[in-house]
Amino acid sequence: MIRESLYFTFAGIKSTEFGIWNVSISDGLYSEPFMASRSINEVKIRGRDKPYPFEVNKEPLSFQLSFLFSEGWDDELISKVQSWLDVDFYQPLSFSENLIKVYYAMPVDTSELTHNGIKQGYITLTMRCDSPYSYSRDIVSPWYKSVHINGGSFITPYLWSDNETKYDKSLEIINKGDKDILLEIFIEKNGDGDITVINTSRANSVMKFTSLLDGEKIHIDGENQIIESNLPNIWRYDDFNDFYLPLYKGKNVIQVEGDCLIKFQYRYKFIS
Repeated sequence: MIRESLYFTFAGIKSTEFGIWNVSISDGLYSEPFMASRSINEVKIRGRDKPYPFEVNKEPLSFQLSFLFSEGWDDELISKVQSWLDVDFYQPLSFSENLIKVYYAMPVDTSELTHNGIKQGYITLTMRCDSPYSYSRDIVSPWYKSVHINGGSFITPYLWSDNETKYDKSLEIINKGDKDILLEIFIEKNGDGDITVINTSRANSVMKFTSLLDGEKIHIDGENQIIESNLPNIWRYDDFNDFYLPLYKGKNVIQVEGDCLIKFQYRYKFIS
């Protein structure tokens, strides 16, 4: 996917804006990153030839990137490209063959400009990612309304009019990535009370908050384990069961107990 792409975007800017095209500097087949490098931590015990593995460490993805100046360059263009690539934080990087898949990367190590002496040539550099994975673009669900009716909990898309409202006991989210992920969840409480969110696809996948207040807005960032309330001087970690809700690979059936508005945000995670 990387080598066969004609162009790429980095930090929100297309390479073609600089007259740059992605190229592969090789005489044979393309070489692509397949999986992140990994190492195994093991313990050897005297008298036993077979070690005990206890941990696998996965390194962030890294790969070489080469791009050609299609019409040469001048000093001004070189300066613009240097400023574009000279970042201090991981930036989104995607390639034209699959712009939906995103690497969060930055240049590392030595970058080289190879040319013929008349300002024609290509640049080669190494991109290092922030993790062993690539990701989809952010996916944001609509707001859903959770209500308690006749002793049961039901949920419906919030934007439907009252005449069209159809309540279900659950909603379905498909994780099309290669790995389980943690959800980012936004909740607006209606009335004082508790909120429970259950992923019924696996046993005991229950996230619960107690003693929320009417009108309170809660933001749960599962990946970074951050919980924020819009109310001043309110910290909800003590009112939380300490389980950040996962989205498992494949189909997930979500139930919500308690009156609230709720929406979900997530990114699929891919092995490479």
